[in-house]
Amino acid sequence: VAALRFFLFFFVPCSPGSSYEVACMLSATEGNASEFERHFALLNGFYVDYAEELEASPREGTLRGLNLLCLLSQGRIDDFHAELERLTTEQLQADAIRFVVEIEQCVVEGSYRQVLRQRSNPPHPSYATFLDKLSHTVRDEIASCCEVAYESLSSKDAIELLGCANRAEFAEFAAARGWDAKGDSVSFARESTAPKRDKIPAEKTIKDVLHVARALDAIV
Repeated sequence: VAALRFFLFFFVPCSPGSSYEVACMLSATEGNASEFERHFALLNGFYVDYAEELEASPREGTLRGLNLLCLLSQGRIDDFHAELERLTTEQLQADAIRFVVEIEQCVVEGSYRQVLRQRSNPPHPSYATFLDKLSHTVRDEIASCCEVAYESLSSKDAIELLGCANRAEFAEFAAARGWDAKGDSVSFARESTAPKRDKIPAEKTIKDVLHVARALDAIV
């Protein structure tokens, strides 16, 4: 964050609206969605109301993409699409906006592993915090699906499905979910009066899913 502050204040050219651009990036980096939205609302006035009077900012695509990501990270899909509809065809071609649109498509299609991979390849450092927030939401969704589908999984498969960086990160996540992670397996079973679920061949199913995922990665 400190390095980004230094870069923004000393290397972003000063122009009408640039102070709001800096404010947007800093509030996004700090994960403050409400502050980001307030600053972007003011910044958008420069982008829209003075489009003919002012030279286009080279950072407009990055900031508009960041605004879309902010909405997506909060699950505000209707607002996300409303913002997309306001953009011109040329604006939609910006790399940063295309990056966020592709992530939204992955979320809608349930391609959660792709969302987790995109976290390591943001178009700008200011995207990192909102990407992390979205990744946590996606990881929770994967976890909920595992709890419904399986009674237990191998730790290796669970780590790969959840996109955890290592066993320590997985152990922390499992503890937060109340999972019983011991040795090389993790159990999702709970004491419950609910009807017993039919047993699903977890090992075979998970291997099939991972095989398809790797095949898709190879194609991409």
